[in-house]
Parts: sequence; structure tokens; C-alpha cells
Amino acid sequence: MSQSPLNLRQLPSSPPESVRPWIGIHYLCSGKYIRVYRSADGMQYHARCPQCSRCTVFRVGKGGSSARQFEVSCR
Repeated sequence: MSQSPLNLRQLPSSPPESVRPWIGIHYLCSGKYIRVYRSADGMQYHARCPQCSRCTVFRVGKGGSSARQFEVSCR
């Protein structure tokens, strides 16, 4: 059975509006990288260290950072 080749022109140029924003967190203490999605109210990101379970909150607001990747150490 042959399949037709993928037509890249049919792919959307930008993600759909329903995609939740996320940030990347690299936990230096555990060496793990996680992706954290914005909370349902859109006001913050809640990250939890995969090794010690310590919680880190990143607030969303005016005057904040435009960075999408962060490094955190729980020690």
C-alpha cells in the first residue's frame, strides 16, 4: 500500500489558539528538565522539582521576563 507524500504547505504556520503556553525548567540539583504549562487562570506557572518536590511559582504579569527557559536549584 503506497501513501501519498506529506504536503508541508497544508500544515498551519502557527499553533492553534487552544495550545497552552509553557516554559522549560532545568533543575540543576537533579539534572532534570521539565515542561511546565500555564495555570488555568493564566496567571502563573507551578513547577515541582522531580527530586525533592519543592515547588517553584513563576508569575505572569506586566514587566516580567520574555525568557522561556529557566534554571532552578533547590539547594
